[in-house]
Amino acid sequence: MTRLRFQHLACPQCGHRRDFHIDVTATAYVDASGPTVEGDYYWDGNSCCTCLGCGFESCAGDFVKADEVQS
Repeated sequence: MTRLRFQHLACPQCGHRRDFHIDVTATAYVDASGPTVEGDYYWDGNSCCTCLGCGFESCAGDFVKADEVQS
């Protein structure tokens, strides 16, 4: 399985590489006071990713150059 890493991300529209919003999957404990994330979280190439440089949004896999990804 290929693992995406932050250092491989770059916006395909503007080239921004510093910061992104990425939808992650996590397990959370939820009660009346709200959710508390428990344990680790997960994101992959299908996770929604938004560039905070220009606002471009697509799946995280579109933000990765194939020659930069390592297994």
